[in-house]
Amino acid sequence: MENTLDALSEKSLAQDLIRANQQAEAAEQERLRRQAEHYEQELSVLKDQADRNMEAIAGLHDKLDSANDKTHDTGVRIYRNVQAVILDEQKKQTEAITAEVARQFSMLYARMDALEKNAEADRLERTQEREQDRQATAALLKQTVKEEGAKEAEKEAGNDKSGTMSILMLVAMIAVLLLNVLMFMGISF
Repeated sequence: MENTLDALSEKSLAQDLIRANQQAEAAEQERLRRQAEHYEQELSVLKDQADRNMEAIAGLHDKLDSANDKTHDTGVRIYRNVQAVILDEQKKQTEAITAEVARQFSMLYARMDALEKNAEADRLERTQEREQDRQATAALLKQTVKEEGAKEAEKEAGNDKSGTMSILMLVAMIAVLLLNVLMFMGISF
């Protein structure tokens, strides 16, 4: 009867550990899912801004092309000097627009780099947390095996018949814990 209670207690402990690990993993996955959604939203905003910038650039090029045609026709008909002044001004405006677009693209790339660095840091943190979970589970399993070994030694000293049964129960518990650890690590059978 006592062996059965011990076995149930150990099985309950192992199940509690597995359940706690599963809950922690689920919470971590939910946090990562929310964070990924946040990154996706930020990327979407950045892409929308880039699209608006490209549309503005295309509009400016259309306006510049239209202005070039009108300026050329007027300049040829009226004064060649006026055409030179206008072309100079257009060059300055184009340089200013190009500088602004380059600045905005530089900011966009900096934001994208920061998002990628944050994602990499999150992946590293998840890896470290998984390693810590694995080490804690291994330590718990080691402690459980040690305790069961001590119990078995006590039982063998007092009662040889129940010793065989206890050893079998210990082997079964270790096998169940080992299977759960392997499943936790993503190895399936």
